[in-house]
Amino acid sequence: MSNCPDWLRPFQRETEALAAQNAAFKEETERMRRLSRNRLKQIVKESLHNQPIAPMSESFDRLKQTGRTTRMLKEAYSLASEGRAVYVLAHNPNYAFELECKFDNMFGPRESHRLGVKFETPGRLQNFDFQAMQLQGAHPNCRVLVDHYTIESMYARMLQELHRFDAPSDAS
Repeated sequence: MSNCPDWLRPFQRETEALAAQNAAFKEETERMRRLSRNRLKQIVKESLHNQPIAPMSESFDRLKQTGRTTRMLKEAYSLASEGRAVYVLAHNPNYAFELECKFDNMFGPRESHRLGVKFETPGRLQNFDFQAMQLQGAHPNCRVLVDHYTIESMYARMLQELHRFDAPSDAS
């Protein structure tokens, strides 16, 4: 720093501070890379379970915990095992990752990768047509399975209107 002209000293101090910060970022990145993929999945899964998803309406409450997602993942496994290209559509990236973890827990570590099952979101699969429920321009071998919550999220207002005048459920 003594070789540095006076007018450059503030810039040199700032450059040294940025270099130290950059070194800390590199160290943290390396630490994260060392975490195994399974441990990282476990961390994400634990953080996701701390964020409960609120039901959209009473009509959807009765369908909770009925095994729809599990059956969908079993269908994804079956289709992929037959050699089909399979996409599973989730409402957001965190839930897509959670579904992938659930799939791998059900069928074996990294089984989703071995079979080529892709877990995506509507934003990442922009050529998915919700009205036709198919991937536009995809090979006929391709199948897209859409998680029920994704449909409920995309069409929440329409579904609420659909059930707006349903008869009250029998409470007895």
